[in-house]
Amino acid sequence: RVMPIPKDHETGDHRMRNTRTVEFGLTASETERLTTRVHQAYHTEMNDILLTALGLAMREWCGDHKILVNLEGHGREEIIEGMNLSRTVGWFTTQYPVVLELPYGTDPGYQIKRVKEDLRHIPHKGIGYGLLRYLTDDRHKSGLSFSLAPEISFNYLGQFAETAMAGLFQRSPLSIGNPLSPDTERMHPIDIVGAIEDGVLNMTITYNSLVFEEQSIVRLRNRFKTELLDLMEHCLTQEGRELTPSDLGDDELTLEELDSLQEIL
Repeated sequence: RVMPIPKDHETGDHRMRNTRTVEFGLTASETERLTTRVHQAYHTEMNDILLTALGLAMREWCGDHKILVNLEGHGREEIIEGMNLSRTVGWFTTQYPVVLELPYGTDPGYQIKRVKEDLRHIPHKGIGYGLLRYLTDDRHKSGLSFSLAPEISFNYLGQFAETAMAGLFQRSPLSIGNPLSPDTERMHPIDIVGAIEDGVLNMTITYNSLVFEEQSIVRLRNRFKTELLDLMEHCLTQEGRELTPSDLGDDELTLEELDSLQEIL
């Protein structure tokens, strides 16, 4: 069972017109460390670190060590070996629920490894969830309820390289305006989107202002950044590299079992 996010108000109005935004960013030097040296300690990827930091921030806010998140991705992973996607454009967006488990009383290293392993056990970066839920005949979904309803969505967009903006085409400085109608229904009360542009990470948190007071989201933002910087510092102070079961190609071995084996050896 996953606890709901604490809300300041209840409302039936979830239109985009009620959306407000807060954000935080890292410095260029912090971003450089996050994209390079931080991952050496536990052989991690960006989502491993960012989602661990978010999970820890949400754990304090919700008072529960299980955090339900809607994870969004670009869906362009190699699902079928050898399939050529070079003549396609855009993203094949994937969305799927993930439960982050961050037990109390464990060190930052374990938290990172736990989130990393949980994410590695999601087949094909989650593209199968949407295929099963929306495109599969009902007779093949017997006993499945799809009842999980995440209240927070997370999407790390990656790095927008400056070289991609050089040459014939460049990013326009003009605003594209609002891409959605103000009357569009929000899918989640809170959406978190991150990207690296011009060498710095920026995290944007949008929320329904009829549900949350600004100070509540500001506290979440501040805690998220603090947890992220603390995890980065932890990783940078580790000596050597520590592998986890997914690095060894073992889908059955647990973190605890691997630790026991390493102690024996």
